[in-house]
Amino acid sequence: MTLKVYIERKDLNKISMVGSPLTDAIVLMVEEYLSIVNRDYTWLHDPLALAVSIDPSLVKMMDIRILVETRGEYTTGQTVALPAKPFAS
Repeated sequence: MTLKVYIERKDLNKISMVGSPLTDAIVLMVEEYLSIVNRDYTWLHDPLALAVSIDPSLVKMMDIRILVETRGEYTTGQTVALPAKPFAS
């Protein structure tokens, strides 16, 4: 996804029309970045994360526990996602 989805300065105008504190912050940060790199576009490396930050109803979310396996028993150094509540026995 890294170089497949991009945002242009004209897209920021549409986003700013939402008028929420979050979208205002996104527009401000992207405009600042565009002025630094001297371009009218940049790539969105994680477009789903941006979309969900604006509209959480786009996805179904659930609480999970995140663990990093550090003992070398199963998946050394990997991140493991487990249900937030342990399974009933």
